[in-house]
Amino acid sequence: MTPETLVEVLNSQTQGNKETTIFFQADKSVDYETLMSAMDKLRGAGYLKIGLMGMESAAK
Repeated sequence: MTPETLVEVLNSQTQGNKETTIFFQADKSVDYETLMSAMDKLRGAGYLKIGLMGMESAAK
């Protein structure tokens, strides 16, 4: 999905249920501005339950 289709795809996946919790998981290659922009789009579309998931560290 692209930033432009993010809300459309989620509306389809959640059947328009804005109470669905959306979880983000990103690695170091995703910059802060990109992540915040995506979260802002979701909030603007009515998805207010947004969570961030941590990445597990590689086994040492």
